[in-house]
Amino acid sequence: MKRLISLGWLTVAAVAVVLVFQLSDDVQRMEKELRTVQQQILRDQEAIHVLEAEWSYLNRPDVIEEMARRHLSLNVMPPDKILAFEDLPWRPLSEQEVDAAKARYLPDGSVIPGLKPLLVGAGEGLRP
Repeated sequence: MKRLISLGWLTVAAVAVVLVFQLSDDVQRMEKELRTVQQQILRDQEAIHVLEAEWSYLNRPDVIEEMARRHLSLNVMPPDKILAFEDLPWRPLSEQEVDAAKARYLPDGSVIPGLKPLLVGAGEGLRP
């Protein structure tokens, strides 16, 4: 009976040793995986730092101006080319459009008080 109990305890001890060895192996594998992930995180952080530095450089106005000059072939607009809205040319109205406007706004042919009449020849009314 003592032998059977001793054999049982020996079996339990052997199973415990195997389980501890397996647990130790799992811990070592997980630590190695943790180191790999931490190294990847460091590489990614360094890459992010480099990309942020490049972004800051590329967003500088002088760099943007140089890239635009090199790639877009745009020219600076001289001040004499800038017009006010009132200086824009108007396209002529057709005779039908003039007649329709007169019929709609002045059905009896009268003139709106305070409004300067537009001097137009036949079919030469203006509109934006």
